[in-house]
Amino acid sequence: MNFKSFDSLSTEKNTYGFGRKKPFEFALKKSESREIVFIDDTPFCTREHSLFIDGAYKSYQCIGDNCPLCQSGHSSAAVYYLTVVDLKPWTDRTGETHHESFALFKFKQKAALELKKIKEKHGRLKGLKIEAKREDTQYAGKSGNRFFYVEDASNYLEEYSEIEYLEVFKKPSRDELYQVANKVAA
Repeated sequence: MNFKSFDSLSTEKNTYGFGRKKPFEFALKKSESREIVFIDDTPFCTREHSLFIDGAYKSYQCIGDNCPLCQSGHSSAAVYYLTVVDLKPWTDRTGETHHESFALFKFKQKAALELKKIKEKHGRLKGLKIEAKREDTQYAGKSGNRFFYVEDASNYLEEYSEIEYLEVFKKPSRDELYQVANKVAA
């Protein structure tokens, strides 16, 4: 994994800055738009259960055959992930300003179709700067539902590499999912 300008990165395997075990997930507020750069263009695909637990939606990766969440009536949906650099500046707890951040870009079918159009037009997503916009509609995904090509940004490919998805998305055990199913049923 290759990062830029994060002095606080740990040398421990699977850390994504500031002691995180999983990369930040790119998210927009309703009616917000931001520029991002795609670091890869072949999505990691999985199926996830989205459950409302303890006042918030949480995602759990489906394990397929004999999945306790499927068996308890909770359907799963196809979910896709890409690696992006979010170009929104932000300030950390120490007061240091960062001009970009490395993130997971999570999306579903409708966004996939929008991104496919850009990929077909430009021959790739990798190395492109895109404006992601989340409209103020009920079904607009957190990563956005409208996407617009801005410019080539291939220079970011020298500084960042794609997330190792199989390390980040290890399938939960059946026991872990049984515990979740029991919590939802309670």
